[in-house]
Amino acid sequence: MPVDFDGIDDFITVPDDPSLDITSYMSISLWVYFDTTVGNHCLLHKKGAVWDGNGWYLEAQLDPFTNRTTFVTSGNNIAIGAEPPQNTWVNIIVTFYVPNAAWHARIYIDGVDVTTDNLCSSIVATNEPLTFGSFNETTSFLNGKMSEVAIWSCRLSATEIALLAKSKVKGIPLQIRPASLKGYWPLDDIADGISGDGETFADRSGNGNNGTGDDGGNNSGLTCKAEEVLSYPGDIIYV
Repeated sequence: MPVDFDGIDDFITVPDDPSLDITSYMSISLWVYFDTTVGNHCLLHKKGAVWDGNGWYLEAQLDPFTNRTTFVTSGNNIAIGAEPPQNTWVNIIVTFYVPNAAWHARIYIDGVDVTTDNLCSSIVATNEPLTFGSFNETTSFLNGKMSEVAIWSCRLSATEIALLAKSKVKGIPLQIRPASLKGYWPLDDIADGISGDGETFADRSGNGNNGTGDDGGNNSGLTCKAEEVLSYPGDIIYV
C-alpha cells in the first residue's frame, strides 16, 4: 500500500540513528506518483531547518522553468536530473560516491541516468531525523504517493538499479546488498483508505528505523491506497 501525501502538511518522520548518518557511499531508491505538475516536492530530507552545512535532501521541482530532480548535499553543489513524469508511478534512484577524490551523485529515473551535473560536496553527518514528504516538516510538501523507500551505505551497480526500476515487485530492496541496507520502508503498514496519522511505518531492513506518520493540522491526507503498480510475491519475508 503506498501512502498518499496531500501536499499541505503531511509527512513521515524517522528519528535520527547512527545507521542513517551515512557520510560515504550511499544509494537511495523510492517509488513516487506526483498528483500535480507544479511546486517543489521534497521526497526525503535529512538536514537541519537552516543551511548549516550538514546532511542532504532529495527534491523534485515540477514546473516549466526548473524541470529537475535535485540531490543536495552538505555544500552548495547539486546533482541535477530531468523532471520525472507526472500522473504515473516512477522509480527514482540516487547514488552518491567518490571515484577520484571528488564526490559525485547520479540520478536515475526509471533506471535511466538523467544526471546533468554530478559533482557535489561530501556529506557531513547530522543528528536530524529523516523525513519523508517534506522539507524539515515545514515546507515543500509532497503532493502525491510514495512507496518502497530504501537506503544503502554503498553505491548500487547498473544491474541493481535496473532491477529496482524494472521488476515492480515489492521487497526487492531486501534482496540487494542486505549487509549495506540501512533502511527499507515499504509503507504498506496500513489498510486501504486508513489514515497514517500517528501510525508506525516499519523499517523492514532489521535496523529498527521505524517512522511515524503525521497528517498535520488539517487532519486529512496521509491515507493509504490500494497497490497500483507493485506486486506482492508469495514468498516475501520481512525481517
